Amino acid sequence: MALPIIPTTNVGIYAHIREATDCTDTAASVGGFSLGGLIAGAGGGSITHNFGAQGGPCDTMPDAIPATGNQPHAISEVLGFGHDDGGGEPPP
Repeated sequence: MALPIIPTTNVGIYAHIREATDCTDTAASVGGFSLGGLIAGAGGGSITHNFGAQGGPCDTMPDAIPATGNQPHAISEVLGFGHDDGGGEPPP
């Protein structure tokens, strides 16, 4: 099953970013969600999240611009992307 793409508008940490990264935590299991933890993994915030085999933090998503090694590292760079989309032009 493909993971969902993070939408470009009305982004929710739980409803969109958590699902797109295949985060297996619940708010109760980790004491809330860390945007930095979902984007950059263990080094991104005070909460370290656990991810399923299909996903991982946003900075492990495919290149934001193909073949550049430019993985997304900020919320403005992950909008419209996901682990399964193969990258593409970054959103405006």
